[in-house]
Amino acid sequence: MRVSPILALLLSAVSSTGCGEEELSTGFEGVYSIETWTENNGSCDSEGPSVLEQQSQTTFFVRVEEFLFSSYLRAQLCTDLSTCRARSADPAIVVTGGWSFPDGSDADGWTRSTFSNEAVGACTGTLDRYSLTSPSEGVLEIRIERRAGVEFPLGPDGCDPELAEAAAEGQPCMYLEMITAKFSGSM
Repeated sequence: MRVSPILALLLSAVSSTGCGEEELSTGFEGVYSIETWTENNGSCDSEGPSVLEQQSQTTFFVRVEEFLFSSYLRAQLCTDLSTCRARSADPAIVVTGGWSFPDGSDADGWTRSTFSNEAVGACTGTLDRYSLTSPSEGVLEIRIERRAGVEFPLGPDGCDPELAEAAAEGQPCMYLEMITAKFSGSM
């Protein structure tokens, strides 16, 4: 099969990392077993009751993923350790779901925010903040916080994520999900 020069150039660009940016790296790569999973549907003041028994996926793997011109850290849920090891070791497997963390470092933690909104004259919605940290050697913690009632003016390009972050400051946190996992091995 003959590949056109334009397609070859595009594929080459897609496979390169970050369009000249520094390559993302982490010491968190590996497979983890979830030990605790809690939800608090009222606030972020403290962890809520355990929901671990309700989960069908109680392991996850962490690896660096690349898509088009960006790299991010991915924590991908699996049903068991053997499935996680097999899926994490195959770079050709495209994973969906789980959590992605485009910003941060192992030392400071990895983060991501998403804003779900309605834009009718103003941006109104919910801001979810995700963080991945290591409180101790071999342990990872995923924290998800939700703030509702975030409102700010609609910009010329729509609802700006940076403005959503600023508008969320001071808003009460209405949901907290905490997942703690222990390192179970390399990929």
